[in-house]
Amino acid sequence: ALLLALVVTLLGRDLERVARASTRIAAGELDVQVPVQGATEVRQLAEAFNTMSRAVRGQLDVLRDREQRLQGVVAALSEGLLVQGADGRVQECNDAAARLLGFS
Repeated sequence: ALLLALVVTLLGRDLERVARASTRIAAGELDVQVPVQGATEVRQLAEAFNTMSRAVRGQLDVLRDREQRLQGVVAALSEGLLVQGADGRVQECNDAAARLLGFS
């Protein structure tokens, strides 16, 4: 019974570490990695978590790069560009459109 309690305690601690890391990722801390230690299943979970964390961080970097390139293209347009949302509100507007519409 004592051995079982020890195993459950250690397993719970390892799983709690993964749960805390998940919370940090959800809060935007994308560089979180979980130590790969403990029982085989916990190590597998930690490795999978770390792989997921790196993949999410990589995908977010790609999205940020694309957004910056797109913003550069839109800003460089000599023609006015205005993007409206489904509700009719202006979502994006380049400098040329802002000048044409008297926003700047």
